[in-house]
Amino acid sequence: MTVQKFYPDMHPETTSVDGYVQRGGIQQTWAEIWGGAGQDHLDNVATEPVYIYAGSSSNMWLYLLRTIFLFDTTSIPSGATISSAKVSLHLYLKTDGLLILPAANIFASNPASNNDLINADYQCLGTVPFSSEIGYNDWAEETRHDFPLNANGLAAINKGGITKLGLRESKYDAPNITPAWVKDKFSYFYIYAAEKGGDYRPYLEVTFSTAIAVITNAATSTTQTGATLNGSLTNDGGAACTCSFEYGLTDAYGNTATATGTYTSGQTFLKAITGLTPGTLYHFRAKADNGTTIGYGDKLTFTTTGESYPTEAITRVSSLVHRYSRGDRSYSLEVFLGGLTSEGALPRISRHPEPTIPYQPVAPVCPVGTMLAWSRQRGYYCIPIGELPPGE
Repeated sequence: MTVQKFYPDMHPETTSVDGYVQRGGIQQTWAEIWGGAGQDHLDNVATEPVYIYAGSSSNMWLYLLRTIFLFDTTSIPSGATISSAKVSLHLYLKTDGLLILPAANIFASNPASNNDLINADYQCLGTVPFSSEIGYNDWAEETRHDFPLNANGLAAINKGGITKLGLRESKYDAPNITPAWVKDKFSYFYIYAAEKGGDYRPYLEVTFSTAIAVITNAATSTTQTGATLNGSLTNDGGAACTCSFEYGLTDAYGNTATATGTYTSGQTFLKAITGLTPGTLYHFRAKADNGTTIGYGDKLTFTTTGESYPTEAITRVSSLVHRYSRGDRSYSLEVFLGGLTSEGALPRISRHPEPTIPYQPVAPVCPVGTMLAWSRQRGYYCIPIGELPPGE
C-alpha cells in the first residue's frame, strides 16, 4: 500500500496551478453573478478564497469567488487501485458578515490550462460534491482541515495525469441558491495557497496499491528427494511482500513453502524443499502477498533425479506362461513382460526364470495315462501323457 501527497506548483507553475477566479466589480443580480462569465483571476498569491459579497443596492451582489487547485498525479500507475484520498487545506481567515453560516466543499474543476488560470475558468467548477462539506462553525483559523473524498471524488483522481479540483461555497454557490442579502456585507473563507510554502500548502493525499508482479524462475539443485525453488519480485504493489511457492504432483499443488523474510520490488527469493519422490514430475509457481493483494507467477515443472519406484508394495501380473519341459519332465511358471505393471517403474529382469513347479509323477485328479496340464484359457486339465498342451 502506498500513501502519497501531491501539491500544486508554486508560481511560476509547470504542471499544476492553484489560484482563484471571480466575477464582480459591478452590482448585479444573483443569477448574473452566478451564471455570468468570469471577470478576473489570480494564481500567484499566498491565499485563495471562496467569497460571497453583497452590494449596496437591494438584492444585488458585488463579488463571487471560487478557488481552483490542480495536482500532478502522474506518478500513480494507471493500473493502481485507489482505496482512499483526501484534500487537506489550511484555513487562514473566515468571516460571516451576511450571517448565512456558509460552508465549503471540494468539487471538480477543468481550467483551460494546467499551469495558469484565465477569466473563463470561473465557470469550470462542477456542482457535484466530492466530500462532506465543512460548515462555518467547524472551520478553525490557522488550522488544517481535511476533506475525505467520496466515490465521485476518488473517480476524479487522474491516475497517470493531472487531477483537477476546486473549492467553492457549498450551501449557496454550488447549488445556485440565493443567500440572504445584507447591504455591503460579505462572508468568506481564505485558505493558504501553494505560494505560502511549507506545511501551509494545500495537498491531495492518495492511498493506493498496484498489482503485484512476481516471476517463477526455474528450479535448481534438484536431487532425488529435493529441489530449490526460485522467484523474482518485480513489483511489490506498494508494500513489502511475503513470498512463497505452491508445489505438488499436479497444478492443483497442495503444498506451500515460504521463503524467509519479506521482499520488495527488484529482489529475488528462494526456498529449498525436501521429502520428494525420485524420478517424479512436480508442478510449482511463485506467490507474493503484501497483505492487500496477491500475485502469482507462471506455472513451471521440474523432475527429481533417480528412478521412480512403486509407492506401494504391489505388483500386478496379467500374463503368465505355464510351460512343460519334456526333457526333465518339469513345469515352469514364466512371466510375460509385456503384461507386467506396478505402481511405479517396472523391475529390471536380469535372467530368465528357472522352473518353479516340479513334475509330479502321479496326478491325484487325473486318470491313469493322463497328466496335469494348464492353460490361461482352461486352467488346469488332464491330457494324455506325452502330448504337448495346445499353443505351448
